[in-house]
Amino acid sequence: MSSSEKYSDFETINFDNFAVSEKDHETVIFDSSVVFKWFHFEKENDLEISKKLYEKTISKYYHALAPELLIYEITSICRFRTDMDMEPFKKILEVISNILIFIKLQQDDFANAYYLSRRTGSSIYDAIYVSISEKYRADFITADKKLYEVFKPLNFRIKMLEDFL
Repeated sequence: MSSSEKYSDFETINFDNFAVSEKDHETVIFDSSVVFKWFHFEKENDLEISKKLYEKTISKYYHALAPELLIYEITSICRFRTDMDMEPFKKILEVISNILIFIKLQQDDFANAYYLSRRTGSSIYDAIYVSISEKYRADFITADKKLYEVFKPLNFRIKMLEDFL
């Protein structure tokens, strides 16, 4: 059973109990700009930091949360930014399904993302990551400088990949 399957119906209350019992593990949220660097190295910055985060994630040092949206984003990025064949792509999906805990978004997550998007002028997609970062009190790590610059002045728990470790 993958981490995603195990925690697919994770509720905030259960998460709090889980987090207390797993207090040695830091909870983080990675977006696709970080996860993509784990698998594709051409023309990418901050690969050493990304590699360290990947190693810590596979060793279960982190409880790495992500919205299911991340799968769509990784699929799209692989399709349009690489010439990757089907088998390597399937392997990427398998790896991220085994190491990330995919959060099923609730109505309040979408409502908060909508509010954040309107407040900042950002996309709903970016606001979803910030919304779940708030909900689970987890640092949100991105390599997307534009996204970072929109949300950081508002004191959200967003960090640039290059500054995280």
